[in-house]
Parts: sequence; structure tokens; C-alpha cells
Amino acid sequence: MQRGLNNLFVAEWLKLRATKIWMVPLLILLPLAYNIFMLKKVMVDQYQFTDENQWLVAMMMFVVLGGSLFYPFISAMLTSHINRIEDQQNSWKIMLTLPYTWSQVYSAKIIWLVLLALMTQVIFLIGLITIGKFMGLDDPILWQDILFQVFLGWIGLSVLNIIQFWISYYFKNAITPIVIGVILSIPVFILAESSYGFVYPWAMPVLAMNGNANVPYFILIAIVYTVLFGYGGAKFFIRKGT
Repeated sequence: MQRGLNNLFVAEWLKLRATKIWMVPLLILLPLAYNIFMLKKVMVDQYQFTDENQWLVAMMMFVVLGGSLFYPFISAMLTSHINRIEDQQNSWKIMLTLPYTWSQVYSAKIIWLVLLALMTQVIFLIGLITIGKFMGLDDPILWQDILFQVFLGWIGLSVLNIIQFWISYYFKNAITPIVIGVILSIPVFILAESSYGFVYPWAMPVLAMNGNANVPYFILIAIVYTVLFGYGGAKFFIRKGT
């Protein structure tokens, strides 16, 4: 069984490598760059804001003003794209003839979605430091705080990807899951200042990164959602596939 999963993992890599899915995580740099620009040119240079560490403020601004919309959008794009590869090549039926179980197919795709979530966070971290240094943020970089918040954001985005994959597979087209993801991201703006707003799945990536998260509670919610939606999504995926 492990060998079959390894083969499917490599097969997914070969399919993804030939697409432009790797461009999707780069979208996170757009709100990040805008918020760092606003922080440096407006808050720091014009209003002499120096009360808080600039790097943590940049992350907070990103959470409130950009990430709330972009993380759900990126998640919807990633999950929709992974499903669209199979739809365009009509390869769902072909998989029925291969010596793999549908649970292995599902697991391989989920693993790649978790890795793509990690890629998004790595790009965010590199972008934060690179753009911040370029714009002249000169406060000490609080590596421990930043890395921990980025790590929590990875967990939140991974959970959201699992949920969005279920939605994308259900609708079988590229546009509807993205529209649903964007619509469901709207309440995140209301929950942006809440320490417990991550009980709403579309708020999990950004609210985990706002520095005020109740970490044990967040981890508990992430585990519950992963088991609940992962198991439910797998059952639905296997039932539809067979």
C-alpha cells in the first residue's frame, strides 16, 4: 500500500510540474507588498509610528487587510486546479483501471495540497523579509514569533485546503469552487480581531497568524476539522469514484 501511495505521489508531481499551479502561491506577495508599503511610507515615515515592532505590525496589517481574502482565494485556486487536471484529461475513469485504491489517490492529492500550503507560507516568509528589508524596515526581526505564526498559518491553510478540495471535487468545474471560496471569505473581515474566529475554517490561516491566537484551542480545532473533513471528504471521494 505504501509503495502505491509513493507511486501516486510521484505521478501527482509529474502532472503538477507541467502546469502553472506553482504560480498560485506567489499571489500572496501582492497584499503583503501593499501592506509593507503602507506601513513604511504612511505609518512610519509620515506618522512616525514606532510603538510596535514593524515586522509584527506588517504581519498584522497583512492579516486584516489582505490575507483575509487572498488565503481563501489561493486555497480555492489550488484545490480547483488539482481537480481540473483530472477533469481536462478525463483521467478519473482511467484511475479505475490502475492497481491503486481511491483512498490512495485521495491521500496523494491531500499530501500535495499540504505541501502547496507549505510552499505558500515559505513564499510569504521570504517575501516578508525581502520586501521589508527593501522598504527599509529596520526593527529587529523577531524570528521566533514570526516563524511560529507562519507555522500556524501553514496548519490553518492545510485544513482549509482539505475542506476546499471536497468542494472542488463536488462541483467538477473551475469557477464555482473559487466563487464559493471568495464568498465564504467575506465574514473573515468581521472575525479578523477575534481570538477565536478560527473556528470558522476560512478564517483559520490568517487568524492563526495575528499573534493573538489561543494556540492549544487552535490546534484542537485544526485536528477536529482535519479528521472530520478529511474523513468525510475521503468517503465522498471514494463513493463517487467507485
